Amino acid sequence: MTTFLLVPGFWIGGWAWGEVATSLRTAGHQVHPVTLTGVAEKAHLATPDTNLDTHTDDIVRLIEQEDLRDVVLVGHSGGGMPVTQAADRIPERIRRIVYVESGPLPDGVAQFDTNDPAERDRLRARIGDGHLLPVRDWDAATDPVLLAGLDDAMLATLRERSTPTRWAPRPSRSTAPAPATGCRSRWSRACFRWPRWRRWWHRATRSSPRFGAASSAACRPATGRC
Repeated sequence: MTTFLLVPGFWIGGWAWGEVATSLRTAGHQVHPVTLTGVAEKAHLATPDTNLDTHTDDIVRLIEQEDLRDVVLVGHSGGGMPVTQAADRIPERIRRIVYVESGPLPDGVAQFDTNDPAERDRLRARIGDGHLLPVRDWDAATDPVLLAGLDDAMLATLRERSTPTRWAPRPSRSTAPAPATGCRSRWSRACFRWPRWRRWWHRATRSSPRFGAASSAACRPATGRC
């Protein structure tokens, strides 16, 4: 049996892991889907102070309160950053990190930094004086690459259940190597269309002994198939 802790990306809660969690539990594993502070059923907890450290605390607190050990941490999209920091904070409890459509960033780099200048300006304009990033449109017609493989029912669920999320101008901080093997899922075309993101990935994996060779396995949260 393996203990999995599943962390969703921007705008979505632990509900997004429903089919994956069911499949893993059916296979005999222990599964803990996480909803981060300020999102989904915890949307009312969002404040201007909700940030990357808050979400890292969410993960660490659950692991320590449940006394979980030998944990496989799974981070989807924006969930990759708090997963990386949580593993850095309690490495003795982490067996492996799995990144789904995500990856580690070098120490001191924010996810916001992975966008080109035009996209940064667009994000600032959308956020304005607020502290939350509005929900994306989830429109396959306008973003066919990123949303490839999601059918109309899945997209409708995302539109219905997504909530604004904290944006990510705060840099990731890692201080010590973790005795865990990094495992990244097979990259999609959507991720590799951004050369800047590829550079951050290579910098992070070269500079830390935490990360090992790429896995050939891919996990699709929307379908539960791995």
